[in-house]
Amino acid sequence: MARVLVVEDEAIVAMDIEFCLRGLGYEVLGPVASYEEALEQVRGRPPNLVLADIRIAGEVSGLDTAAELRARHGCPVIVLSAHSDSASRARAQAIGASGFVVKPFRPEALGQEIRRVLAEAP
Repeated sequence: MARVLVVEDEAIVAMDIEFCLRGLGYEVLGPVASYEEALEQVRGRPPNLVLADIRIAGEVSGLDTAAELRARHGCPVIVLSAHSDSASRARAQAIGASGFVVKPFRPEALGQEIRRVLAEAP
């Protein structure tokens, strides 16, 4: 069972993502709302995948948090965003994100993107 770290600072959205992921059969790490919480959560147990919102609590963005986790643990990243504009997508691509999902999303679409990214991961 793949471990997915959820980095999302909006509690209702985070709970929805967690519920969705558990329903799809994934082990959920978190959800966490900040860079510091993310690093603590994966200490000794890195995720197979990171789902990260672009904007999170604290001074470090969700993109920078995801990039750091990717660099430290080699895990792929899917960026979550309420914005589907080209600038948001370009920022996600710049950190090496493997996927991009626009919120709100359908659980089936999220599951499909996760399966695609995990299948392509080294």
